[in-house]
Amino acid sequence: MQMQALVVTADQWLSSLFGKASTEIGMEAQIIGDAELALNEVSRSKYDTVVLDFDTVSEPSQVLGVVRSSRSNRSAVIFAVATDNAHKKTASQYGANFLLHRPIDIAQVRRGLAAAKGFMLGERRRYFRCAVELVVLLARSDSERVQCTSMNISSSGMGIKTATALTPGERLNASCMLPGGVNFGAIVKVIWDDRHGKSGLHFDSVPPDLQSKLETWLDSQFYAERISTPLRQRT
Repeated sequence: MQMQALVVTADQWLSSLFGKASTEIGMEAQIIGDAELALNEVSRSKYDTVVLDFDTVSEPSQVLGVVRSSRSNRSAVIFAVATDNAHKKTASQYGANFLLHRPIDIAQVRRGLAAAKGFMLGERRRYFRCAVELVVLLARSDSERVQCTSMNISSSGMGIKTATALTPGERLNASCMLPGGVNFGAIVKVIWDDRHGKSGLHFDSVPPDLQSKLETWLDSQFYAERISTPLRQRT
């Protein structure tokens, strides 16, 4: 999935700069011209970065405050465009990561996005769930064995499909083989079960060497997806 940028500005020149630079690094930019629409957008969608123009948008601090308090967007990278000192101070107080001021050119925007990209990718990687179907064996405390199929796997757990109902809070031993022949095992806890054949498991205890192997495999899957998205040529 592409990284997402929300650009909140009434300045067409600024929106074109961030739109162009975002496209060059494989990011999709959503342009919004006023604070009210921006507040609605950040409440229902997740963004990797938010660009907020303090010079042309009313109530920019309200938007920035909502972004920072939002569960889905609180870790977004914030670019504040603030030319006068009062706006710069407010943007800093509300946690803007980058401060830009007019006049702005494409080179400045490119440098800013390039500096932020590593952090944005790191945040994406933290919450990455790899969609993959693996045979997973579960051992219950009474020695019952349950065979199921993974739907996705992350650093901290997996979603599974199973014909056997599981009990939230139940602890089991789980084992599977990751692609590439890596045997993986963990003590897991059932977080949820929808009673329709799907459950969520949290990795409660994983041997350090297996956690490292899992992280290495997830890294390879995550960055393979990023590489498969072609970047646009600069002009």
